[in-house]
Amino acid sequence: MNETNEQVLPSRPYRGSIPVVKEFDERHGKNSIIVGGFRTYEDGARRDADFDMGPIIEPPEDDFERLSLRVKYWQTLVDEAVEVFEETKHNFISAAKGASDWGHSPPNETEAVKRLEELKAFIEGRRKRLEAVQSELEATEGFQRRKTRVAMTAENRGRAHEFANSIRQVQI
Repeated sequence: MNETNEQVLPSRPYRGSIPVVKEFDERHGKNSIIVGGFRTYEDGARRDADFDMGPIIEPPEDDFERLSLRVKYWQTLVDEAVEVFEETKHNFISAAKGASDWGHSPPNETEAVKRLEELKAFIEGRRKRLEAVQSELEATEGFQRRKTRVAMTAENRGRAHEFANSIRQVQI
């Protein structure tokens, strides 16, 4: 089962209504999702989610920027799949409680467990894709610069705190 299997989760069949948008959709793939008001594609391309005449943005050339968008894409897909899993599990538990309360026969346990196992495998596939893209992102120069900057900022804050404490210790 692959991570775009439309039988596991609902499909997103929307395609742009004007030729340039249809061509953009075809070029960047059929599995776009909404991320931050943009219809986002697996390759990092984006376009306005609500308006076909809105911005159409090709994937960034910069590896860090493109891979950051791809991480958001896959994280959104993982989050969506986890939400479907949790909702499905909750529905099965609610159905069992209702059956218990009313003395009815519970849902088919084998089918329920099978469905949850399918969703679990689907989530694991998406997580693997997310982890692969995250690894690519972490290998970029832009990520390494950010990591260094964050470490330097934390070190500077610690030194500033120590400095302030030393100054507070000086009394008249």
